[in-house]
Amino acid sequence: MKTIFKFIMVPLMAWFGLDWAADNPMKMKVFRNNVDQRVEQGYEFALFQFKSFSSEPAPQPERKKRKAKKNQ
Repeated sequence: MKTIFKFIMVPLMAWFGLDWAADNPMKMKVFRNNVDQRVEQGYEFALFQFKSFSSEPAPQPERKKRKAKKNQ
């Protein structure tokens, strides 16, 4: 039953979505510009995070100090 629903609803939704996009080109242009801006902001944020992470010095592992034993 789920498969039949998917085979009917997915193409139907795609057809309505494409039909709406064809009827509203200005709204699609605004939507596309908004998506482009969000992608660019995400790219810049990820690049900033990567650069700040890679520029930090790696922490040195802590070494345990051994106590010197005296010969008795």
